Amino acid sequence: MQCQETNMTALPSQITMKNSPSDQQISFTIYIAILENFNYISSQIYKRRSEMEILIEKACGLDIHKDTVVACIMGTEIKKEIQTFSTTSGSLLSMKEWLSSNGITHVAMESTGVY
Repeated sequence: MQCQETNMTALPSQITMKNSPSDQQISFTIYIAILENFNYISSQIYKRRSEMEILIEKACGLDIHKDTVVACIMGTEIKKEIQTFSTTSGSLLSMKEWLSSNGITHVAMESTGVY
């Protein structure tokens, strides 16, 4: 069985077959073309992700609840870490010290209610 593609990212509809193959051969060829396209597209997406510029070296995400604050820090030269703090003044000051000691420069928070 011979298969000819119009280009590297040929769609299954762009594949031409020679010698009148069976339906099973056509299905297999289309399946291979889909896999090749998927692999090509995946490699391009991965390439773009690896080329992204890092804008913030060390950051923290906060999830605010009524009684707790869950903090996740990550960035260059620090290991991803998650800690939960209560909403008391003392605990929030402890969180501030933890963030400062890890060199966190930016914080983003999420909250669904009014506290």
